[in-house]
Amino acid sequence: MEWAGWSGQSDVTEGLVRLFEDGHYMAATVILAAFVEYQLSGLLWGVLVDSGLSKEKAALIANGSLPRGEAVRMVRDLLGRRITNLVFPMRNAVAHGKAFGLPDHTFVPALEQQLLSIQEWVRSVSDGRTPSGYTYTELDRWILSMQQWVAWMLGRWRTHRATSPPSTVHDPH
Repeated sequence: MEWAGWSGQSDVTEGLVRLFEDGHYMAATVILAAFVEYQLSGLLWGVLVDSGLSKEKAALIANGSLPRGEAVRMVRDLLGRRITNLVFPMRNAVAHGKAFGLPDHTFVPALEQQLLSIQEWVRSVSDGRTPSGYTYTELDRWILSMQQWVAWMLGRWRTHRATSPPSTVHDPH
């Protein structure tokens, strides 16, 4: 039996796919960034548990209240390697009100760049390895889940781009 990847059975993931399928690209950029913030908390929790902290204490630290930069710094320090920090300029422009009024198609390249940045971020966390075997650390579980998720999301995004009328998915580049 072979698993074909992320099943997509997640309210957030399905909602995100629905946003871009319905042409709500600005909203999708914001939701995608929020999803990554949530995943960063999960990554920090896993690294803390793998470092010997109890699950309960790790949950108190990795509860989503740390600023992104601080959480990334903690993960870097605990893993002892460079982990890419994620910055989404278009999401920041939306959050600060600078992108309101732009047509939705202007968010298409930013959304694709966000997905590619997430893929690179996961690669930096995995340090070029794919966990295998039967005994996984919490970090291994996070890596496997995120590798599958980002591959699945990029596939859905590319299918959407390929099958949507050009007027609904206009990329000026």
